[in-house]
Amino acid sequence: MLRSARMLRQAGAGETVAALTYTVSAVHDDTFYGGLAGRLAGSPDLDRFYLKDPAGLLTPERARTLVPAVRARLRGKPLELHSHCNIGLSQLSYLAAAELGVEVLHVACGPLANGSSLPDAQRTVANLRELGHTVAVDERLLARVADYFASLARAESRPAGASGAGSATRSCCSARSCPPRRSTRCSPPRLPRRSEPARHGGTTTRRCSRCWTSCAGCRAGRRFRSCGSRSPACGSSSAAARRAATMVVSALDVLTRRRQARVMVLGTEGLTGPLADAGFEVLPPSGRVGVDAVLVGWYREFTMDALEAACHAVWGGAAFYASSESVFFATAEGKVMATSRAISAMVRSMTGCRVEVVGKPSLQARAPPAAGWARPSASWPSSGTTPS
Repeated sequence: MLRSARMLRQAGAGETVAALTYTVSAVHDDTFYGGLAGRLAGSPDLDRFYLKDPAGLLTPERARTLVPAVRARLRGKPLELHSHCNIGLSQLSYLAAAELGVEVLHVACGPLANGSSLPDAQRTVANLRELGHTVAVDERLLARVADYFASLARAESRPAGASGAGSATRSCCSARSCPPRRSTRCSPPRLPRRSEPARHGGTTTRRCSRCWTSCAGCRAGRRFRSCGSRSPACGSSSAAARRAATMVVSALDVLTRRRQARVMVLGTEGLTGPLADAGFEVLPPSGRVGVDAVLVGWYREFTMDALEAACHAVWGGAAFYASSESVFFATAEGKVMATSRAISAMVRSMTGCRVEVVGKPSLQARAPPAAGWARPSASWPSSGTTPS
């Protein structure tokens, strides 16, 4: 490697990046990689280094010991991370690496991400910013790149998340985050919640403005079960429910933390009801109105008028949230196309906006249940019945 680096330098190469390929064995421990990094860092012909994890074996726990061991021997030279999504660990390892001072994370764009490729660029940027990191990426331009590759995949009948046999096409960019400096963030007070009796199925019960998990159950005549929060709206305590989250819980949490009190909702009463009861001003997708955020959920009543209203809201500066990026949902009748992703794609195509997912799979969906446990939200799993 040192000889090759010297030849590249003599040939006029401006910057040479050395790869430390990660694997798991009795030999390849932190001491091994630290020693290797120390020997290579002494070369003036090597400018940067990256941990290369082609099998996607690096766990967040291992990253927390490996990254410091390597950085300590690099003599101030930058360290990057390149980890594939083969077994679903890389997205979490990237977040851990950013906390440890890794400044560049290798990602893939649009349909070329995930699968056996690299983590999705847009999701990685959103998660890093949610954790307080500064990421020097224009999400509007990134969305245009993702849309380009999505249209190319459709034109060539390629599935998202993987390339066809014999194709070596990859799109990789770098999401650059600052070392583990947190931006200054305030802790805004919670928006007021209303606890009003609701009548469903002939019984009087109380809706929990935090989780709203039982609204559908009430319609079926079953009594409401509290999520166990400390809100006066809750009549009982359920530790299991408190540590699980629906999309509504996540949306309430995100909108409250960001003080986005005026929300245009493209969804049904199962989404608008909890928001209104939690004190948010909920507006239907109609006309040109100024709002803080647009939230899209299950909405088969979607119309062109609703699309136009959502686009004007985004053009006016509103944040855009989607409940899910799933293509299908599983039902008793089989797969049903998810409306949230379809509507979000149209709005993003028209406005170039960043679509932030507040349901699964996203960090936002993990934050509310993680508050009940002494564990970071990045370590929580997602589960469901989404066939895609």
